[in-house]
Amino acid sequence: MDMDRRIATIGHGDTKNGDALGVPLNDLALAVLTRQQGKHKTRVFTYAGRPICQVNTQAWKKALIRCGIKNFRWHDLCHSWATWLRQKDVPTWVLQELGGWKSESMVRRYAHSSVKHLQPYAEQLIFQAQPRTLKIGRKRRMVKMGLYPLLDTARVVRGCFW
Repeated sequence: MDMDRRIATIGHGDTKNGDALGVPLNDLALAVLTRQQGKHKTRVFTYAGRPICQVNTQAWKKALIRCGIKNFRWHDLCHSWATWLRQKDVPTWVLQELGGWKSESMVRRYAHSSVKHLQPYAEQLIFQAQPRTLKIGRKRRMVKMGLYPLLDTARVVRGCFW
């Protein structure tokens, strides 16, 4: 942990792919780490003065049950983290470096896509509402529809559209 440089380093062999990984720390992470300073000589998180070495304990499982959380897997937090960053428009290459993934395909596996970048294309399907005059029998009706191109294919049966 290098608080001055705002970096946590995960050593070789301690990541899933075996490579070392530098993790930049944001303000919230630094605040949590600062609160933990001095509680133990070498460990960040402790309980009753002893380092926490195992997190998937019976106490943890009971807490999940009390909270109504089912099917919890620690690994799912990696997916959540990457997805939240993706939804904030973090580029794929940045996610790849932050997560320590070797390929873009791995990023796509973890970061479930945001659809914000598709919005301009969806907007191309918006039509202006325009009044249309249809002749039905001897009567003329003014029909205003938001999606008037669909009106051209509507079936006119006994004065009703369906």
